[in-house]
Amino acid sequence: MTVGDSEAHRKAAELLEKVGRTDAEVYATSSGQPLSRVKTWLAQELWLDAKESVALGFADQIEESGQGESPAKHDYSAHSGAPSALLRLAQENGWVAEPPKSKMETSNA
Repeated sequence: MTVGDSEAHRKAAELLEKVGRTDAEVYATSSGQPLSRVKTWLAQELWLDAKESVALGFADQIEESGQGESPAKHDYSAHSGAPSALLRLAQENGWVAEPPKSKMETSNA
């Protein structure tokens, strides 16, 4: 969250755009996917499963250990396209953040 005047918000937006461009370039280079396609997927918050990741060049292979990695403790509800299984897991484990209280709520407490 950015705090400050319009210049502070402008600088924060420029940094976010730079990070987004860098992410897209790294994913495009690593996967062989066109940069424009990767930028679209990032803007859409596209989620891929293991098979899709391999097919699109984002992973080399799927390990056949039979045991998947545990997902990271994270509030997946913050992402528009998060898979329902991750949303459910976050809810069940209490990883969903409470919305911040407004100044009015905190002054009335």
